Amino acid sequence: MKLNLNPMGRASRRERKFAKLGTRTPCCYKCGETSPECLILHHITSRQRDAELTVIICANCHKKEHAQLSDENIPMCREWSQPDLMKMRLLALAESQESTADALRKWAESLEQDRRNRAKGAIKARKRRSKHK
Repeated sequence: MKLNLNPMGRASRRERKFAKLGTRTPCCYKCGETSPECLILHHITSRQRDAELTVIICANCHKKEHAQLSDENIPMCREWSQPDLMKMRLLALAESQESTADALRKWAESLEQDRRNRAKGAIKARKRRSKHK
């Protein structure tokens, strides 16, 4: 395994990555990953259908997105006719929005579970304090 003995090279690679992602604080919109080495720009409807419609996503979530598109029989190639192109753009975008909605629901549930756990902890702390009085 070759070690990177040039820290300046690492810094310039990170700067190029930030420039490509378009932000100095990149984050996977699905799972929250923030390591720039793991993040890429995902073309939501495919690069051939719309090269500018992108989101930042980690490599793992990117693979899952493409697997979902494949499961829904949405190929990631450009169609020749305008109606077919628009149809596949819409289907790919709809699939992406559904998976985004699933991620948002998961995050909301996580916040709610955290709130419940804090409330239970506060109740237990009050009970302990009242026993010691």
